[in-house]
Amino acid sequence: MPDAALTSPWERLVEEHWVRRLGVGLRLASVLLGIIVSAFNGLLGQSWNVVLLLVALAFLVGIGGARSVGGAWWAIAELGSAGLILGLEQPFNSAFLPYLLAAGVAAGVSQGVAIGLAGVGVAAACLVPAQTVTGVPLTGQDAATVAEWLLMSVLGVVAGGWAQVWARRERRDEDRYQAAYQLLVRLREVTRQLPTTLDDVTAATTVLDLVRRSVPFTHAAVLRIDEDGPPQPLAVLGGDAIPWYPDANSWLMRRVNERGTAAQSMVWLGTGTDTDSTAQRAFRAILPVNVGNARIGLVTLQRSTPWSDDQLAGAQAIVDRSALMLDTAFVFGDVRSLATSEERRRLAREIHDGIAQEIAGLAYVVDDIAHREPDPALRADIDSIRDELTRVVSELRLSIFELRTGVEPGLGLGASLSTYVRQIGTRGGITVHMVLEEDATRLPSDIEVEIMRIVQEAITNARRHSRAKNLWVTLRTSPPRAFVRIADDGVGLRGKRADSYGLEIMRERAARIGGRLDIRQRVGGGTVVDLAVGDTAVPAARLPDPAAQTDQSTRRLPPDPDPAADQTDQTAASQPR
Repeated sequence: MPDAALTSPWERLVEEHWVRRLGVGLRLASVLLGIIVSAFNGLLGQSWNVVLLLVALAFLVGIGGARSVGGAWWAIAELGSAGLILGLEQPFNSAFLPYLLAAGVAAGVSQGVAIGLAGVGVAAACLVPAQTVTGVPLTGQDAATVAEWLLMSVLGVVAGGWAQVWARRERRDEDRYQAAYQLLVRLREVTRQLPTTLDDVTAATTVLDLVRRSVPFTHAAVLRIDEDGPPQPLAVLGGDAIPWYPDANSWLMRRVNERGTAAQSMVWLGTGTDTDSTAQRAFRAILPVNVGNARIGLVTLQRSTPWSDDQLAGAQAIVDRSALMLDTAFVFGDVRSLATSEERRRLAREIHDGIAQEIAGLAYVVDDIAHREPDPALRADIDSIRDELTRVVSELRLSIFELRTGVEPGLGLGASLSTYVRQIGTRGGITVHMVLEEDATRLPSDIEVEIMRIVQEAITNARRHSRAKNLWVTLRTSPPRAFVRIADDGVGLRGKRADSYGLEIMRERAARIGGRLDIRQRVGGGTVVDLAVGDTAVPAARLPDPAAQTDQSTRRLPPDPDPAADQTDQTAASQPR
């Protein structure tokens, strides 16, 4: 798309070359005005030298001087030269004094108030002494006219400087949106030409596939490094979850930091040692993902035999070539998250200001009809319609609340989740039992957002479809690990509708953050949704009953009416993962 199509006439007007051209036009217009006035006063025949000099000065400064280094000095020199030209003219012709005003306005717009005022001062300092040198000093009416035009030139400088500040202030936001628009247009064009998408999970999986072709492994993972949290897995091969996390204080991690390249070490898996027959030897390698001097991620590998130095060097070369692809995917993911958040807010506004208001107004119409209907049977039917409208409005309000709810930067996942479930419990008529156990260190913001959306979807399903009376929500975080459980005492899992995609979306979100989602029947009726992020060092089976915990934020929770509320039904079929 051509640049001219991306700018408005006003934007082009305040560009430097347009300001320069407009300034030349104003100068020439002032000279033309002087010619007309001089001709009317019968002085034109004596002033052609002033006309030619001022026109030459206008073109010299307006076109040539503005492109040179030191534009401020050119503006001052122009006003001083104009004052000298006007002062040396005999007899003195005040008809060309408007040139000082035009030049002053141009100096204020292009160089600012300080430079413009300095130029007017130099013009006055040149004009008055020049008239004295000619032997005919300014007196009477001519002196008053010069003073008036110098004062108007000062006002013109101030007006031009104000216009400059106003134009820059008005263009600041427009320039940002203009730059963003051009960048997104270019991004769209480039994305269509890429061999893979800009999804961060897809990019990470592509890196692991490339590494596996060169260096075999049993398990591997790509971890993203963020400023606000520990490394988080993006893609895992060889299992459902990452088998191990690099310890920042381990010998292997220190070796990677010292060398700035791949390193490996041997470990013993299990509870034994090298003298224990139950222990298994394994080799682990870490490949740093660097973009410039910044480390944006790690690639972890594991297998039962060591890699040669050449193999690790080849794998590191592959990772280095893919680093920019990964970083681009990370940036695109951040932009997508911001756009998604804004779109959710926009949808919430549209629902609130549109269909929600219309249905609420329709409910008032139904109330009026019911009030005027004498037939009791028909009035009962109208009342049932009114109740359904009330339910729909309540659902819309909950949808608006869910769309606007997110993880607040100053609160964190636990506090945001607590506020959300309590609001849902109050509005949805469900008793909520909540357990929060959070470390002081927070998870990365994108991980927290995905967990929040998964919890929202699970709670929405329970509220709309399960007819549950109780809801148990458990959140435990120990970065880079997290565990969430949502359980209800409703009707449990039933056949999936053909137009229902909620569970698939939840699994996609879990996969995006390297998590594992389990959905199963609850003993005694209901559904249990488990989300595990990070490795499975603390499996769900060892978690205590959430109904017996204490809500750390406000009060002690009521006991679970079913002792088996948080147990896994060993006989019920688990949902496929």
